[in-house]
Amino acid sequence: VAGDLEYDINYYLATATYKMDDYAGAVKVLDGIIGMREKEEDAYLLRGQAKLSMTDKKGGMADLEKALKITEKRTDIVIDAFMIMADAGYEEDGYGYLKAALKAGEGTMSDYESGTIYYYLKDYENARNFLEKASGDKKNEKKSEDIVFMLGQTYEQLGDSNYAASLYEKYLQKDEKSEKMYNQLGLCRMNAGSYDQALAAFQAGLQLTPNDMLQTLKYNEITAYEYLGNYAQAKVLMESYIALYPDDKEAGREYSFLMTR
Repeated sequence: VAGDLEYDINYYLATATYKMDDYAGAVKVLDGIIGMREKEEDAYLLRGQAKLSMTDKKGGMADLEKALKITEKRTDIVIDAFMIMADAGYEEDGYGYLKAALKAGEGTMSDYESGTIYYYLKDYENARNFLEKASGDKKNEKKSEDIVFMLGQTYEQLGDSNYAASLYEKYLQKDEKSEKMYNQLGLCRMNAGSYDQALAAFQAGLQLTPNDMLQTLKYNEITAYEYLGNYAQAKVLMESYIALYPDDKEAGREYSFLMTR
């Protein structure tokens, strides 16, 4: 059996190769990983994603289904598989998996899981109803970050950005160590045109250590400065961002734009 360290190193290599758009290279590394460990759903999900990116729909879907089978169609894996399909342009196929999961989980699925699936099905009314129920249930204390995160996004989709922002802010008063909540608050404020408040949220998120969302928050901070018309500061930050994340092609294009301002 392959050791954890060997698995982690190879999985990291596969992820890096995928991010460099070398999908065939990523598949090759993942073939090796799956050869060593054939019950790793993450490896099947990533290989499925790489194959779909190479327009190998049959192979990609087979890998996603394998991940679902291994995990007995766990809701979070169904959603991961859906997002991979949607990103690759197979959203309609993905909806089928979400609907099947709802049907199979009738009566046993938690309110949070049901609400999340309805959110991705774009049925925001049902999503809100289930997520509100989940948020009012004392048993869900440990999942409160995930619930507020999904409920807030549901209200954003329903057009109530102010209420969504108030949910994120209320959560952050209780737990100020949630970088993903600061990021979502910033995005919510940005979409509502409150760029100063958006910038403040991204910067508060950037203060946290350890931080799993450093790259995203740094990029969003730059975007907020752009919207505020402070191109000089955006340019300075973009230069240091590109030095840290040279593989981000979108950032390269954005930097070219900033150079013209």
